[in-house]
This record gives sequence, C-alpha cells and structure tokens, in this order.
Amino acid sequence: MSKKLGKKIKQARTQMGLTQADLAYRLGISATSISAFEAGRIKPDFTYVQKIAQFTHQPLYFFTGKKREEALDRIDKMIAELEQIKQLLKDIDGGEE
Repeated sequence: MSKKLGKKIKQARTQMGLTQADLAYRLGISATSISAFEAGRIKPDFTYVQKIAQFTHQPLYFFTGKKREEALDRIDKMIAELEQIKQLLKDIDGGEE
C-alpha cells in the first residue's frame, strides 16, 4: 500500500507544481520525509495524508482508494438484498398458485 500511496502523493504534488521541499514546508516536515513517503519507505500518518489532499486539491479518496472499496461493498449489499427480494417474490407467487 505504501508504494501505491507514495505514487499518488508524488502525482498530486507534481500536478500542483510543488517540489518536495514546497510540500514539506506546508506540512511542517522535512523534504526527506516527503521523499520517503513517495518512495514507500515510510507510510505517512493519516493526518499528513489529509493535509496533502488539502494542499494538492485532491479528494481524500484519491490517496486512500476507499471510495471505490465502499462503492463495491454497497453493490455487494444491494445484490444480496435484490436476491432476498427475488426469493420473497418467488415465495409470494408460489403461495398464490
């Protein structure tokens, strides 16, 4: 996860035209830390990920991927509910015959 997150941090930073030093200054940490985040050597604390999202104007899910995971979970739940409804309708139809 750290390497994928690191790539996202670098992508967002470069799209904003920020150097590692620029982003580090805004976060109040060293450029070495930003380098380590981007290389996947260190997983940033979630607070830093939130701040990076803010400074790079990216939604938080850009870095976490959670929106996709949440959507897939919702789809799975909806499918299960539809299967239950389908079974109920079959039971109702079978009872009326």
